[in-house]
This record gives sequence, C-alpha cells and structure tokens, in this order.
Amino acid sequence: MREKLEAKRKVIGERIKRLRNYRGMSCHDLAKAAGRSRPYISSVENGMNPPTEKLLRRVSEVLKVDLGFFTAVSVKDVDKKFIDGMPRLPAGEIIKRLRGWRGLSCQSLADKLRITRSYLSSIENGHHPLTAGLHRDISKALGVKEEVIVKGR
Repeated sequence: MREKLEAKRKVIGERIKRLRNYRGMSCHDLAKAAGRSRPYISSVENGMNPPTEKLLRRVSEVLKVDLGFFTAVSVKDVDKKFIDGMPRLPAGEIIKRLRGWRGLSCQSLADKLRITRSYLSSIENGHHPLTAGLHRDISKALGVKEEVIVKGR
C-alpha cells in the first residue's frame, strides 16, 4: 500500500514538473504564484512530499489545467487532457509542444524519425511543410493520432 502511495506521489510530482516546464515557468515562478516556497514545490515535484488538495487546486489554476490532469490514472488520460487543453496551433508548434511534453529533445525525436535535427527544427518553426508520410511518422513517434497534428489538435 505504501509503495502505491509513493508511486502516485511521484507521478503527480512529475506531471507538475513537466507541465511547469512546458509552460516555461521556473520552480521559483510556480512557487510564488502558488503561494508556497520553492523548496516545498521542488520536494513535491520530486515525490518527496505529498501535495495537498489545496496545493493541487492552486497549481492547476496557475498552470491552467483541470485538477483531473494531476490525478488521472493512466498516461492515456493525462495525454488526452493535455491534448484537449492545447489551443489550435500550426502543426510545427504542436509537434514542438508534444515533443517537450514527452520529454524528448529535438535531437532525440529527429533520431527516431531518421531526419536531421535542423530539418525537424525547421518543421517545428514552420519553415518546411510536412509530407503525409512525415505526419504519420511523427504522430507515431509522439504516440498521438495523426489528426492531432494534421488538424491542429
């Protein structure tokens, strides 16, 4: 039982950290916005301290996600909440955000796709169009349906 609680605490902390990084916030920024100390937020993100419900509510407000984002049971549920919460964006920007959410560097995704990092970067920045085959390969590498990237969500 204790192992399950510790594992859940670590998952929630990792979700907070990933989303904070995705939003471009430092741990200090999040702590200030949530009204807590940076060491406390860091300890929650690293699974050392359990987050209180009050903290999760405040963090979900600051990071602009539904509270369920942190408490969803499966990765698939979290991904759905993340993708559903994304604004309509150009395909390259969606790829960049999903890559960041997955914790992949531009180089690591390029390696998976067997393309150069500079080519992937130019796609993400809207300088090169995507072919149908590359849409499919990127979607597969990022673990999302192709229409998420093709239709801008």
